[in-house]
Amino acid sequence: MIKYNDRLQKCETMFPLLHETFEETKNLKNMNKLSWHTSIDKIILKIRSSLTNNINENKITDKVLKLYFHKEWKILLDNHSDGKLSCYVTFKSHFGCEKYLNIIKNFDQRRHLTRLRLSAHQLSIEKGRYLGIPREDRVCTRCNSGEIEDEIHFLLSCNKLKTERINILSVINENCGNFNNLDKKNKFIWLMNNENIDILYEVCSFIKLHGKLCP
Repeated sequence: MIKYNDRLQKCETMFPLLHETFEETKNLKNMNKLSWHTSIDKIILKIRSSLTNNINENKITDKVLKLYFHKEWKILLDNHSDGKLSCYVTFKSHFGCEKYLNIIKNFDQRRHLTRLRLSAHQLSIEKGRYLGIPREDRVCTRCNSGEIEDEIHFLLSCNKLKTERINILSVINENCGNFNNLDKKNKFIWLMNNENIDILYEVCSFIKLHGKLCP
């Protein structure tokens, strides 16, 4: 929109009718009526106030827009860190396409990992959210640990899945000798960001068999 706005300001010679329409949107804005130009001004003002007061309309480049978008994206993540996105914000630190989407060629396997990452499952942490159960009471019903059944508990802690978890841990230890020195949260972050196809395959298989995924 901003680039198009720049073009409209310079189109008087080649496209006089279009330029006249553009000028009319300015007039409507000056009359305190909603118009396309009103929206553009609001966007530019928001970008200026968010990033720097020294940016003028002509200097809002692709780089500036990208910085603004990333900043707004991070704010939205932080605002939802206690709800649906509580798992996602644990490991998602940058905006962009995740590499596992290209590494895992099998659609079914890729889908299972994606669903866990997005909390599209029926683990107690998510199921309890819909039922209005307090977070501290969304405990695992498979084991007697009394721990909240969230994604970290499911992948790394649940005693009922200890045997089923052997294959994952075996492949991980072959590729990351320091894995056992990490705490649970960092183990989970490492798993969600690793790019080893063998580890990803085992994680996907584990999730498919035991992840209580939504239909």
